[in-house]
Amino acid sequence: MQFTLGICASINITSASEASDGREIAKKNLCLGCHAETKKVVGPAFIEVAKRYDNSPATFKYLSSKIKEGGVGAWGAIPMPANKNNISDQEVKQVIQWILTLQKKNEPS
Repeated sequence: MQFTLGICASINITSASEASDGREIAKKNLCLGCHAETKKVVGPAFIEVAKRYDNSPATFKYLSSKIKEGGVGAWGAIPMPANKNNISDQEVKQVIQWILTLQKKNEPS
């Protein structure tokens, strides 16, 4: 399977509504069944994902692949299922943008 990542040149959040859209997309696609914002459920807390990865095109490409194709090993032995048929590339972008905004919630003021 191939999908274009031309949209990854910049993944900065441009508005608070985009961030909340990402959370709603994650909720709609059942991501919150295995992940929570601040605590480990089955998969890692989204805030831990935000701490591990920077806001770069390489991060976007990597996390897009993990969301769409699934994987195992980055956070332990429990596999993350593929979601390539459930979520569009634009929705993936919004979810990643929302997750990465959680870095700011964890930074000292």
